[in-house]
Amino acid sequence: MIKKDFLKDSYWIILIAILILGFFLRNYHVDYPVIGYHNQKEAHTLSEIKNFYERGDYFVPERDYYKPAKDKPYGIHADNFPLMAWIVTLVWKLSGVSLVSARTIIILFSLGAILFTYLLVEEMFKRKDFAIISAFFVSIMPVLVFFGRQVQYESPALFFMMGALYFFWKWKNEPETIYFVLFSFMFILGGVSKYPFLVFIVPILAVFPYERLNFKKKDFKEKYLTQYLLGATSVIIFIGWWLFSKTLNVTGKGVTIQPFMSSRLGLLFQSSMWNAIYLYAVTDNFTKIGFFLALIGLIIVIAKIKMENHRFLAFWFFSYILFAAIAPPQMKGHNYYQVPYAPLIAILITYFIFFVGDSIASFIKQKNLKVVVRIIVIVLFVVWMYPQLKLSITRQFDTQFFGLDVAGEYIKNNGDESSWIFGSGHQDTGITWHSERKLFESASNVSDFKKWDEELNLEWVFIYQWGFQNILGNKELADYILSQYSLKQIGLQPTQNGNQPIYFLLQKGGSFNISDINNMVKDKPLLQKTYEQTSGNPKMFYINLD
Repeated sequence: MIKKDFLKDSYWIILIAILILGFFLRNYHVDYPVIGYHNQKEAHTLSEIKNFYERGDYFVPERDYYKPAKDKPYGIHADNFPLMAWIVTLVWKLSGVSLVSARTIIILFSLGAILFTYLLVEEMFKRKDFAIISAFFVSIMPVLVFFGRQVQYESPALFFMMGALYFFWKWKNEPETIYFVLFSFMFILGGVSKYPFLVFIVPILAVFPYERLNFKKKDFKEKYLTQYLLGATSVIIFIGWWLFSKTLNVTGKGVTIQPFMSSRLGLLFQSSMWNAIYLYAVTDNFTKIGFFLALIGLIIVIAKIKMENHRFLAFWFFSYILFAAIAPPQMKGHNYYQVPYAPLIAILITYFIFFVGDSIASFIKQKNLKVVVRIIVIVLFVVWMYPQLKLSITRQFDTQFFGLDVAGEYIKNNGDESSWIFGSGHQDTGITWHSERKLFESASNVSDFKKWDEELNLEWVFIYQWGFQNILGNKELADYILSQYSLKQIGLQPTQNGNQPIYFLLQKGGSFNISDINNMVKDKPLLQKTYEQTSGNPKMFYINLD
């Protein structure tokens, strides 16, 4: 199927253009507030970095929201190896705290993953045009566009893993020590940057040259033993960080990694989990057309599974079963857990497109016309996919939770700097970045609320739309909060039925009777905040009552 390259020496120009395109797509909203899709995870990572920056303790991850069942003491928890966080911290030390610089670093990691995709595919198939188009699809893959600028560990982990796969294939084809060492270190860095990414070992084991493990051979001691010993030193990074995370002790309270519970495996046999995974794949992540083209490509690949490069792709795909078994709740609840498979989907899409193009070109004798036919086929498939690709990317960027920044700024400029916010959970965590306060998000009854108020000084209560039911719908808890806290700000969203509340911000002291809200806001100025979406500039109104 893979025939001679038709891009010749121009491939590097096209690759640069692809990287520029990738940067352009990911640079959108690089300076936007932390109010978007999965802002909880971005706020999580940003607060860890900010705490490294402010505390100077670079080995103890601490986030600015607290779940008492998991974090002891407040916000401190076992987490990923913070190489990316250290890089951002260093940049902040040099230039000051900046959301733009943090997201730009993520973009650079994401672009690096595109580059390594090109290098990997070219090394596996020895065809530059196939590698170029694979890199192109990685650059426009919706899940990699949005999370290719979101401050999370997925992009750094993918960068290291794609680099590891490339150097593994380099070592497989040319068994030089430097390739094995780079493979080993990048693989471990990818794994500790995001533990589930260690599942990449599955396709590697499927094509590993096991004859190089034969210690009876002369070249084993002369060459491979040295490589394995050097590569094994990278494992120290993983073991060291894992043990440190597991035994971390701060102010006398231990922090341990949540043990894997066999009962969670039951989720693998629930249709709801696989339905969620499928919906993520065909909506947010790869588009419906892209996903099904990839499945057809996979079928063709499996038919040629005796070839090592094809077997590698097949095992990469089916490793998802193990991947899902590692963290089934996360697979069900977070679309970005499919990031490790986005380059594979891009490669399989490319494989199918080239299969079609090469099949048609095989009936044509004139060489230049063959090239034209292949290019036309590629363009037609890209044009076909474009509407869904645009829709998916747009949907993720346009998913925004208005007002988290507005309420956060109000808190930042008022009250006690050491006080905490009681939040309504879900995607309201972005308020921590804008308020520069910590958030507590778990109290379902009055006694728990009083306990944590006494310990944390819950000066603020932030109730977003979903909290109208979870908090205000809990009569006992609502009655207590409304008798102890007064309304300071209300966020309003324009609808056909007029402006409707989307959040309430309350501060300790006084009381709040919801039935009096119309009288409270009467004669108060109606302020507005304009946001950016691809379809226009929606407005959110808000009223400050103090």
